[in-house]
Amino acid sequence: MDLDALLSRILPFLSTITLAFIGYYQAKAKTKSDKEKDEYDRLIAENNRIKSDLEYYRKRWRTAEDELDQLKHQVDARSGPSVIRNRNLKPERKYKNE
Repeated sequence: MDLDALLSRILPFLSTITLAFIGYYQAKAKTKSDKEKDEYDRLIAENNRIKSDLEYYRKRWRTAEDELDQLKHQVDARSGPSVIRNRNLKPERKYKNE
């Protein structure tokens, strides 16, 4: 089969095949707005995860501070009044739930 005969058979379908490939790749490729929306959703999810982690560690920190305060009071109660007062350099919390 020579080249002219091959081209005469393929040429009518060439534009259809080309348009099919172009349409497939355009449908498969995400548009810029879709990519931005996906990135926004990812950042929102990450932000929510970080917020929940932060709240968890804040609660642990408060619990540890409360335990330390209780231990200090127990030590002060056992040892009685001391000549040297322990000056707390950290500011007192305004609220217990802070």
